[in-house]
Amino acid sequence: MTEYILSINFYLYVPLVILALAAQVLILKKLVFAWYDPLFTYLVFNSFSIAFVIYLFFDNQIYFVYLITFILSNIFFLAGLILGYRKISSGRKNFFEPIIQENEEQETNYIFVFKKYSKQLNIILYISVFILVVANTILFFQYGSVPLFSENAEVAKVEFRTNGFGFIYRINDALLPGAIGIILIKIINPKIKIGKYQYLVLIFCLLILIFLALSGGSKGAILLIINLIFYIYLINKQFDTKYSNKINFYISLLFILGISVVLFIFWRASIAVQYLNLFEALLVRLVGSGDVFYYFYTYDLLNLFDYNPIDYLINSINPLLSLLRLSEYSTALGERIISESIGLTTGGFGANPQHPIEGLIYFGFAGSWIYSLTIGYIVSVMRTRLLLFVLKKPHQLNLLLYMICAYQVLKLPVDSSLFLESLYSTVIIGTPIFMYVQLFFASKSTSVNQAGK
Repeated sequence: MTEYILSINFYLYVPLVILALAAQVLILKKLVFAWYDPLFTYLVFNSFSIAFVIYLFFDNQIYFVYLITFILSNIFFLAGLILGYRKISSGRKNFFEPIIQENEEQETNYIFVFKKYSKQLNIILYISVFILVVANTILFFQYGSVPLFSENAEVAKVEFRTNGFGFIYRINDALLPGAIGIILIKIINPKIKIGKYQYLVLIFCLLILIFLALSGGSKGAILLIINLIFYIYLINKQFDTKYSNKINFYISLLFILGISVVLFIFWRASIAVQYLNLFEALLVRLVGSGDVFYYFYTYDLLNLFDYNPIDYLINSINPLLSLLRLSEYSTALGERIISESIGLTTGGFGANPQHPIEGLIYFGFAGSWIYSLTIGYIVSVMRTRLLLFVLKKPHQLNLLLYMICAYQVLKLPVDSSLFLESLYSTVIIGTPIFMYVQLFFASKSTSVNQAGK
């Protein structure tokens, strides 16, 4: 596919990308809350996919029926986003209309409620940081390096998940968002002030977590942090519509860091793959965000996938059963697409199937648009309705759960299996830590009560 991307007529392709992005942003202008909104990030990459599929059709590479199905799936996905938002925002003039009006009694109550679970989350944070540091140190000593500084980070990050070390990837996937989320909730808030000592400790922990996230060689690591900060922005704006300068400062720093890391990864990759320069490596990656459509549509693979809605349910449960070692991992949809198209065995990894392909494979031409509509609706509800529900009792645990759910749900339109794997990992690994801390505080409270008697 790399050779095909480099042969594209970009005088035609680039305007298609711009038009696709402009159309999506115009349609969803009420739902995209900031330039660093993860939904906007999704729309940017989706624009490259849309332009790529349209280009493939004009280049006589795919059938018209695939183009129509793809376009309808995207239209109904956007419709799902709009329907979810409209139902949620009824009765409110603006999504950022303050939930709590400015008066002393309500603000005092908010501060009191917010501090609930604060100590418990501190301990959860320190336990999570300890587990992450130990797990990744074992991994780094095993391989003698980290993926980020390997000759080709894209290849190394896959190799680091094999040979029995895949569980460390699960630990990172489960604990990093929560640990970073706890820190951000505490250090970026318009109402709550923390001491200098605690602030320094939290910043130190944050730097460790950022290093661990980046060291995995994934360009999505910076997006993880930016996305979580966005949800802090979304939370805080519900209480103080003027509070954004501090968040914009953090985002600017992370954006610069993110661009630097991405360029570093592509520079290393371009050295490893000698026939690509830095610009070409970046170009292949951007256009390649729609690689699944190239492999599935151009090789006309639909007839090879004899799946139905029951298979969708079975494959949705498989990541949980496999994680618990109750069954073998089923072949990922993206891996099978790569295998069927070019005969390459990827060892468990492949292209992200994305909702137009998943809907077509599991639900057919007639049901694919319903699937995309449902996915869009779920994403919209998790981003907004869940937040408004959580803000009825805005203690730190509720806000953390919202951030994790809202962050994870944007994986759903890209790869439902990836979303479910992350969800299962978070629940299975995170729940014991949370329960241990709750039992610890419960026993401590009981001891204090008995001593008082």
